[in-house]
Amino acid sequence: MRNSLPPAASRSATSPTTQIGLEYHTDLGPRRNFSPSSEEQRNLYAIVDFKIGRFDVNAGVGYGLTPDSDRLMHKMIIGTDLNEGVSDKSGDASKQDASQTRVPAEQLLPGPNAELT
Repeated sequence: MRNSLPPAASRSATSPTTQIGLEYHTDLGPRRNFSPSSEEQRNLYAIVDFKIGRFDVNAGVGYGLTPDSDRLMHKMIIGTDLNEGVSDKSGDASKQDASQTRVPAEQLLPGPNAELT
């Protein structure tokens, strides 16, 4: 298993649905035995994030900064919200059931003249 750190990123919005920026990725080698710095893979990507309909797209072109890195790379991630446009019927039903079972407080508490048994 390799030891990769989460990417560092900086983005700037060019429109409400588009961002451009830079991402820095690194792979430090096996988890139990880090690679020497000359064997680490460090990459810098120019990226663009945008939306096409319901799909989010993250694409980029990367350049390897160390001798063990690939010189030129590309990446593309396409994602979507699987719950978009789907109502939570179970949540709505539980809210509706709870509102239908409410009892006014005056019915729960005895009045000042009520007999206690």
